[in-house]
Amino acid sequence: MTDSHSEHENLRVYEVGYLMLPSVPEDKLPDETQKIEAEIRKAGGSPLSSGAPELMTLAYEMIKPLGTKNERYRTAYFGWMKFEGEPQAPVLLKKAVDANPHILRSLIVKAVPENESRAESERLILEERKAKAAESSVEDETSAE
Repeated sequence: MTDSHSEHENLRVYEVGYLMLPSVPEDKLPDETQKIEAEIRKAGGSPLSSGAPELMTLAYEMIKPLGTKNERYRTAYFGWMKFEGEPQAPVLLKKAVDANPHILRSLIVKAVPENESRAESERLILEERKAKAAESSVEDETSAE
């Protein structure tokens, strides 16, 4: 197996969804989105697709500490970005996004690649779990010797 092939096998597709504060001016939203994209690249990821932030009413009031007081929000800009990266990329990205003062909340999940059906994705996840279980049992046998 070549190094480039093994590197490609470690790549996963993730999606970050975020709520940006409604106090961000609309003309600054592209700049804030570019900051998230830059953090994806900094974490070793490659952006694949995205949804521009859109103002929406939240299902419930959210609180964000700003300075010495808590600010309450009933609206926020929701945006998302799908990216490909190594397994540590979402961890690094989450730290960076959480440190962004314009982000109210974010969530990063493992996603389905753009060119893959849901059934194909579930099959690959199942194969991955089986491979990890097999590796684990081999490690257990080796450590028992």
